[in-house]
Amino acid sequence: MQDFLSEISRKAGALALEYYKKGVKSSLKTSRLDLLTEADIAVSKFLVNSIHEKYPDHHIYSEEMAEDINSGAEYEWVIDPIDGTWNFANHIPNWGILIAVVERGVTKYAATYWPVDDHLYTAEKGQGAFLNGEKIFVSNPSGLKNTAGHCSSPRPANGPRIKNAWIKLFENETRHRNYACMFNLILVSRGVHDYYVSNGGNDYDHLAPVLICEEAGAVVTNSFGEPWKRGMEDMVIAGPLLHPKILELF
Repeated sequence: MQDFLSEISRKAGALALEYYKKGVKSSLKTSRLDLLTEADIAVSKFLVNSIHEKYPDHHIYSEEMAEDINSGAEYEWVIDPIDGTWNFANHIPNWGILIAVVERGVTKYAATYWPVDDHLYTAEKGQGAFLNGEKIFVSNPSGLKNTAGHCSSPRPANGPRIKNAWIKLFENETRHRNYACMFNLILVSRGVHDYYVSNGGNDYDHLAPVLICEEAGAVVTNSFGEPWKRGMEDMVIAGPLLHPKILELF
């Protein structure tokens, strides 16, 4: 299943890259920052059809699909066909394909593929995280000074707490990086970013990169320090030494 996941991630990325190179027209979904392109639909159809043909009894949930297939099945595939559509539509190279495989409520496999860089991140529960087949690990600084990461608070729930923590991060001489998609999060898995703090996003955004970060050694909780679970909007992700220092800011 992991091999199949990697294979379709690369094929979906190649399909999206064709659209990206020639340019696409976008339409508004909810706002000028939330877009939809023909590539989103095409990639979603490719992935859904490929998975359904291979595993006809599995549950399939895609951001760009109106109704799920086989809801309630033991295995569920959670798909974001193009994460970072705004970047994609505006020809900014930070966008990718996100896929998680959930078994009985637990994320078992994950892949995120970033076609412009040909970077395929993969993970299997309990087996580590990999970038193009090479094992990766989170950074693990003991303090906030001279760290870099991402902090955002796009949604009202716990928004004031996140904003207050953001201010304190800057006071501790950390650096903020923003790529307007889950690229911010996946970079934690190989130690480029030291932390990720947010209270926005959906299952199709979170499940794949969260497993990859966990398997690379990150601690993943909500902003209260409770283990992060599917459906939670707020999250704090960092190495085991840095994570409690960030929680103190809340």
